[in-house]
Amino acid sequence: MRFCFWLVFFAGAMTSMRCTVKLPKVNLYDSLSVRHFIHRSSLCESIGFVEKNKDAFCAEQGYSSQILASIVAGRNEQVFIPHYNNSNRVSSKQQEVYLQAQMDTLKKMLRYK
Repeated sequence: MRFCFWLVFFAGAMTSMRCTVKLPKVNLYDSLSVRHFIHRSSLCESIGFVEKNKDAFCAEQGYSSQILASIVAGRNEQVFIPHYNNSNRVSSKQQEVYLQAQMDTLKKMLRYK
């Protein structure tokens, strides 16, 4: 009976990983800083960084697009932040909502909590 409990417990734990994010300091205007972040951060940390700095990514500050590209690299996915919808400018808050929805989708695909 105990064996079955532990088997179910570990199987459940392995199907979805908890993501702990340590937010490093990244200067989005410094290509070397962004490059080090991309190479040293896990996918989970990168997604967390994007979620915490949605305003900078929606405004396409510095080399932020490189971080977004690294998150979806090797997958048949892309991150799209609309700027116009039917010739109307999309508000920055709405852009942040779109970006968060895409990050949530990626986390579901990768089974992150």
